[in-house]
Amino acid sequence: MEFLYFTVAGLVLYVAADWVLLRIEGIYGKVLPNRSLFFFGIILVMTLVTFEAIQYFTPDTPPAEVQQESDIGVESLPEKRGPSADDPVQMVPSLNQPANNQ
Repeated sequence: MEFLYFTVAGLVLYVAADWVLLRIEGIYGKVLPNRSLFFFGIILVMTLVTFEAIQYFTPDTPPAEVQQESDIGVESLPEKRGPSADDPVQMVPSLNQPANNQ
């Protein structure tokens, strides 16, 4: 549910930052030089404040349970057999055997 809050907040912040920038340009009397830099600064500050507020007011969701190695029985572990065709290190003999310096 939290992703929905952030998505809606992002859309609202985009429109609000544009509105604030238009008001500033109205006071200034013309289009600001480096308009995109001003827009970035406005939306950055508004986003940091809003996203922090969303995280503060939404309840913490517990993380998904991670199965610990101790919870896994020995019988459920795969058997280690020998070299397989799936393991490229096992397929290259020079990587498995010490070099013969003769």
